[in-house]
Amino acid sequence: MYVFDRTFLEIPCPQCSYEVDTQYRLVLLEDFVFCPCCKIRIQFSDDQASGHRARQSIHYALAKFQKEIKNLNKTLTINI
Repeated sequence: MYVFDRTFLEIPCPQCSYEVDTQYRLVLLEDFVFCPCCKIRIQFSDDQASGHRARQSIHYALAKFQKEIKNLNKTLTINI
């Protein structure tokens, strides 16, 4: 299954609006990055755990999708 923690996101710098590339895992860990443009430190905060809930929802949806594909493969016949 795809690991979303390694996915890159573009987050606007709160000071200069430069699009900062960061990994999703840094947001989940409430880590920080530096803006390459204005050099400020951007601290991530997820007080309501929305990042974790989003990750769980995505994993659930992908697992359900994979299950449906497997079921489809069982009923699919190809006539040549």
